Amino acid sequence: MEMTTSVPMKSTVTEPAYIAPEARTWRCAPIQGGAPDFHLTIPGFFATPLVPAERLAEEFGVARVFVKDEAVRMGLGSYEVLGASWAVCRLLSVTLGASTIQTFDELLEAAAELGEFTLVTATQGHHGLAVAWMASALGLAAKVFVPSYAAASTIRDIAAEGAHVATVFGSYEDALTEAVNYVHGKRRSLLVQDTSWAGYGDVPRWIAEGYQTIFFELDRQLSSEETPPAGLVAVPIGVGSLAQAAVQHYRGQAANPQPSLLSVEAEKAAAVLASLRERRLQSLPPANTRLSELNAHTPSPLAWPFLRNGLDAAVAVSDAAALAAMTHNADGEPSLGAGGAACLAGLRLMLAGHGSAERRHRLGLDAHSTVVLVNTEAPDSLH
Repeated sequence: MEMTTSVPMKSTVTEPAYIAPEARTWRCAPIQGGAPDFHLTIPGFFATPLVPAERLAEEFGVARVFVKDEAVRMGLGSYEVLGASWAVCRLLSVTLGASTIQTFDELLEAAAELGEFTLVTATQGHHGLAVAWMASALGLAAKVFVPSYAAASTIRDIAAEGAHVATVFGSYEDALTEAVNYVHGKRRSLLVQDTSWAGYGDVPRWIAEGYQTIFFELDRQLSSEETPPAGLVAVPIGVGSLAQAAVQHYRGQAANPQPSLLSVEAEKAAAVLASLRERRLQSLPPANTRLSELNAHTPSPLAWPFLRNGLDAAVAVSDAAALAAMTHNADGEPSLGAGGAACLAGLRLMLAGHGSAERRHRLGLDAHSTVVLVNTEAPDSLH
């Protein structure tokens, strides 16, 4: 695990953007595992829509803009179930010493063999809901630790899945500490966490593998539309697992040209942007932001090497800019949650206004390009 250092909050405010076009030449090993095939076996699973946004294409001076709308994923309002389901599948397989489980029905059988176990996690929102949903679907218990600023609606949704919700006074990191301590002190419990630390890397790696399904779907959908491959993909960042999946998916391919990958963070919690500027993993002091799904102050050490080497650009956006972006949608375009609104605000910083021509050039974009933003959750995630 790389050591982290604290940096003052002002560094993410005065320097809101970072560009490293050399990232498109970097390559990593492709993601292993069968998450996309496993997801197809979950009852009710379907690919989320890729929705054109013509007005945004005109605004950004590109041929096409699409929204990959994760708000309708499995009826849970966000993408996190992709990571949680695959991580639980792999975790139960390892716990039982069984061969790799390949289908949801096989996972149900494994859970029955496991018996009375509790899935445990810390969350600021939808990751905890995804873990609670998986526990309910498999007949297991769930205990979810949330920071005190977690939205009341999110807590209600998690509890509605039958999970016990424990509110922790303080930050996400404080809730994470409580979750880890709980598992250490309780037998027959399994931690399903989306960030890593020394000695804990398998589960967050499996979670990132699960998120790759988004980008598999995206590539197929663009191909079926007879649309050129994405020239830029914008993803929001909390601890960084989703952006890690994007980097591993695209930089694990030999194909050229590669898309530019843009990460977008909350201005008050832009630890990845700070880390990229310092080329060293950074941790920011806790701060309040209405972009609660993006409110993480230390990137996952597992994700960091991929983000450091594979991101073409990073930007931090204010709560106000994200709120303004929520009003963008024209008829037929999806409403945006915290992650999608942040991505749109970030794209506006990068692709519109003063200096945008140079930034577009450095990102490899022109009037024929396709831009995709990932809307990670439903609109009620912005509080």
